[in-house]
Amino acid sequence: MFIRLNTQEIIDCACHFCSKREGRAAHHFQINLRYDQGQGISADVLENGMFRDREHFMNEQNLIDAVCEFLADVHNMNIHLMDVELAFSHQEGFSANVQIGQ
Repeated sequence: MFIRLNTQEIIDCACHFCSKREGRAAHHFQINLRYDQGQGISADVLENGMFRDREHFMNEQNLIDAVCEFLADVHNMNIHLMDVELAFSHQEGFSANVQIGQ
């Protein structure tokens, strides 16, 4: 099976990932995806706190893990059978291509 996620779906995956790691609701996180030719795809994360905001960083592997965890947690897919590739193009923005094998 093949799944293609768009920019918003990747952001949703990242919010879910941060939510699990920090023990807070997903709506407390703002994700800004970015692409750098040398560094690849990454994300700046702003965690909205009650008294202060905190900043986090997600590298490309963190984002791949976020996609896998989201699909496993929300759609009950086997995380060990997923092959995820993140991509960026100026026309389409960010995408995640997920191949789920048997």
